[in-house]
Amino acid sequence: MSWTKVMGVRSSRAKGRATELAFKVMMEKAGWDVWLVQPPRRFNKENDFGGLFDAVCLKGQYRKYVQIKTNSWAKKQPFIDWGKKFVNEFESVEFWSKFDYKGWRSRIIYNIENIEDTNLDPYNDEDLVT
Repeated sequence: MSWTKVMGVRSSRAKGRATELAFKVMMEKAGWDVWLVQPPRRFNKENDFGGLFDAVCLKGQYRKYVQIKTNSWAKKQPFIDWGKKFVNEFESVEFWSKFDYKGWRSRIIYNIENIEDTNLDPYNDEDLVT
């Protein structure tokens, strides 16, 4: 049985929001403070931070700018461009995706040490986050 049936999710928008809330719970358990964007409204469909991010996570001096997806990855070039302009040594730009039947995977797209992650294979089990 898929997690969408367990959670009672009926639409892709609701499934996406459920994924964002699950991400928030997971990161808060790991000690991060998490701010999610407000859900889309009738006349305002785009609410992402900076037009790119679904969440900002803070832990001490460290900050993560996160794009959260379900069963896919976002195109990385706009995130790399944003990172080159704004990211400092305590920040990272990351993709997190929840794949049905496989769980969470994450990719660091941009930070000072790792300029970009060129391998975005969504089915690479080495990236499984448990």
